[in-house]
Amino acid sequence: MIRSMRTVNIRDAQRHFWKHIAAVEKGDEVVITRAGRPAARLIPFVAEERPIGIDDGRLEIADDFDSWLPREFEPYV
Repeated sequence: MIRSMRTVNIRDAQRHFWKHIAAVEKGDEVVITRAGRPAARLIPFVAEERPIGIDDGRLEIADDFDSWLPREFEPYV
């Protein structure tokens, strides 16, 4: 959840980069502008957890997937 939003120009973003990162880590959003126009947005990182087995049944691996290729494919290997 975003606590507050602040807008800074690119020069200020460069000079005080770590200050802005600290604000983002606390939940703020920082919009970086160039010539008065929004150019980038710093937002907190939210790691998404992927449940184990989410792709269960969507992929089939042949029993012989690691066996040698037939002789007709040898020139390509």
